[in-house]
Amino acid sequence: MGAVTTQLEEFQAKGLVAGRFRVESELGRGGMGAVYTAQDEYIDERVALKVARAGGVAHDEFRRRFEREARIGELLGRQQGFVRTYAWGELDPQTLYAAMDLVPQAAPLDLETGTLEERLQRLLEVARLVASAHERGVIHRDLKPDNVFVSSAGEIYLGDFGLAKHVDDVEESSLDLTITHTGMAMGTPYYMPAEQFEDAKSVDARADVFALGVMLFRTLTGSYPYMGNSPAQILSAQLKVRLGSASAPRVRDLSPDVALAFDTLCADAMALDRSKRIPDGAEFARRLEKCLQRGLANSQTVQQRRARSSSSRHETLSGPRVPPAVVRELEPAPQGSHGGRAWLAPLEKR
Repeated sequence: MGAVTTQLEEFQAKGLVAGRFRVESELGRGGMGAVYTAQDEYIDERVALKVARAGGVAHDEFRRRFEREARIGELLGRQQGFVRTYAWGELDPQTLYAAMDLVPQAAPLDLETGTLEERLQRLLEVARLVASAHERGVIHRDLKPDNVFVSSAGEIYLGDFGLAKHVDDVEESSLDLTITHTGMAMGTPYYMPAEQFEDAKSVDARADVFALGVMLFRTLTGSYPYMGNSPAQILSAQLKVRLGSASAPRVRDLSPDVALAFDTLCADAMALDRSKRIPDGAEFARRLEKCLQRGLANSQTVQQRRARSSSSRHETLSGPRVPPAVVRELEPAPQGSHGGRAWLAPLEKR
């Protein structure tokens, strides 16, 4: 029997994929596809090329997701700090591709190492990117550290807009909901407010603010505000608070040395009544910047407490951190599974 030809070898032997991409190497692969580095001959840039091979309903799901990412990429424009999908298409009836901005050697946002002030400054940069997206009418709907990338130079980028929507999207198809509910609810449960569990189509910028609040809570305490082994348990924990049978989680209950302003900011960002929540990323960023200007109370003690808390807790739903060398599975992941990701960041110019 002859040697099995890999997809990479097929692409390299073909010359140009989709008439414009010269594939160089594989960044990684998942159950239904892979991500490659490639030279886009049309624009003369190196890019990340995501290729997904699936038939039937799965093919339609990928097609809709890639189309959405490309449309959001157009809305965001060529702005520093965003990882955009700028082209997509079909290679054959079962194979789709999406071309994205690329910067090698990027890593997911780390909210666990460095001084507390350094981690909060990184989160402030994330909030400013979210604010910029909101200004363009884009709601991310899946904000979490794994969807924020840090380049080798320390630059921060916001990516993975596969679940994003524009505020003018009055109606989303049932197929869109199939995409977002395959494996888990739309988004990542630890970072989702109750209204996103209940009706993902109706969420607005305040859902992203809730996710920013969770990221801030984790940075300050080393814990998630709402814990659970499943999306249903996490939603149940939120509903108990909303119905008054449990108290809302507060930063100072776990880290009493944190300045009150940070505690209040977290509470306002994670208000389960969204009419009382901080309205958008710009306001969250403004308030976080103000908190940082005021300073941290006994920051060394805060870091010591957080380190102890972090070492004793486990992320029961998301599992252990995935090494950045692994590429996120391109298929919708089953609940509780762990995917990797190709760490992507914008090109410098186009």
